[in-house]
Amino acid sequence: MTGANNYIEIHEPFPKDSLYICICGNTKIVIGSTILVKDKCNMKLSIMNWYGRESSLVIGNNLKCNGMTIFFGPEGSSIQIGDNCMTSWNIQLSASDHHPIVDTNGKVINRCGNISIGNHVWIGMNAVLLKNIIIPDNCIIGAGAVVSGKFSESNCILAGNPAEIVRRGINWGRENIISGAY
Repeated sequence: MTGANNYIEIHEPFPKDSLYICICGNTKIVIGSTILVKDKCNMKLSIMNWYGRESSLVIGNNLKCNGMTIFFGPEGSSIQIGDNCMTSWNIQLSASDHHPIVDTNGKVINRCGNISIGNHVWIGMNAVLLKNIIIPDNCIIGAGAVVSGKFSESNCILAGNPAEIVRRGINWGRENIISGAY
């Protein structure tokens, strides 16, 4: 961690050996209590802001994380993850394209954006969540989905590339269907 104006607040319990933070300044990170990172798979929660711009990450309580990497943008961005969420393996959240795309007049056309994930959202393995998205409460993001839009309907399954609603009127639980374990 380098730079000025960094603020990190981590509520206990949290396995700090499963957290990797790389920031260059002006970043606020608040991580709620009882975040579970599956240590058997040696997965990590990685938070990266190389740019030193004003960015914020707020993760609610009771996240079960099996491996997630979070990238901020060079212009600053806000990423929010609600309470009681669950992620599978190799999840990527990116609030930026990381390199500029310009029009023929030299104007940057791919500015950074924010990411908002509601409460009780399950994100399947290898999902990619891009800038300027909203995921409502009680949704499931399918394995391998690429989410690049704003959704307003709760209790849905979002899947595909680009992700779209494939089923409505659902909910989910953390228990394993076969063993009943969490």
